[in-house]
Amino acid sequence: MTKNIKNIVENNLCCSCGACGVLCGTLAITTEFRDGMFLPVIDNEKCIECGICSRVCPSAKVDVIATYPN
Repeated sequence: MTKNIKNIVENNLCCSCGACGVLCGTLAITTEFRDGMFLPVIDNEKCIECGICSRVCPSAKVDVIATYPN
């Protein structure tokens, strides 16, 4: 499991639910309206890589390889 949701956002897997920002104890995650969605922005100075955001993220549980078989 990842330490934060950076890869989820970079790979366009975010579903814009906002759970990560609500539960971030260090307030390292804010949202930005972009491409018709509220997408998380991680402040690397504040992020302590506790993993809470990735544990609550519904997109983190998606098995991308299984979703798109050859």
